[in-house]
Amino acid sequence: MKIICILYQFLYSCNNYSIQSPSFMRLLLISLLFLPFALNAQSFERGDVIFGAGISLGIYGTEGFDPETNIRETDGALNRIIPLSIEFGLTNNIGIGAEVRLNKYASNKDSASAKNNDYSLMLNYHFFRTSFFNMQLGIKYGLSTFNYTNKIDLGEFNATGQNFQAIIGANFFPGEHIGFNINAGFNSLTYKDGEIKDVLGNKSDYELLLNGGNIGIGVMLKF
Repeated sequence: MKIICILYQFLYSCNNYSIQSPSFMRLLLISLLFLPFALNAQSFERGDVIFGAGISLGIYGTEGFDPETNIRETDGALNRIIPLSIEFGLTNNIGIGAEVRLNKYASNKDSASAKNNDYSLMLNYHFFRTSFFNMQLGIKYGLSTFNYTNKIDLGEFNATGQNFQAIIGANFFPGEHIGFNINAGFNSLTYKDGEIKDVLGNKSDYELLLNGGNIGIGVMLKF
């Protein structure tokens, strides 16, 4: 909008000045000097507030440990992630915020159900910026809850632990307020104090670790 106003004022002025006149040349010089500042509006700036939502696919290697039997088991897991976030532009390059991730794991719906929720604070560094595009590196850290239910023997695993994420993302803003995002990241979920409960109510300790990556897309609303 600023650029349009500048061009309009410039063209209007052209009608009132002869190209050979000193006044026109001064106007042209001032316009050329000022134009780079008008073009300097960035897709991420200090004071921006950005809301985000998306969907991601995660792949994990898992490791379970039973401290009573000293047995470790390794496996893999695939999950769908729904991230909901808010970010505030602390500077022109650094953003801080918070994110909630709703995770549901692939399983036989008739025999088992597995899900976890992550609640994280985040810090992003937007290392490359233009008027419609920026790239970022970020870290996220916070709490995580995990629930697994075996629908056949009615056994359960519940845990509260921590999550850590390291991400890289690219953000596109074709308009002033609406944007799109693609991202990839490394995820680590640690549940040191998990608990297994069988159908009779007997409880035992169990540890669960998940390490893997995800790739996703999202939409953003910027104010």
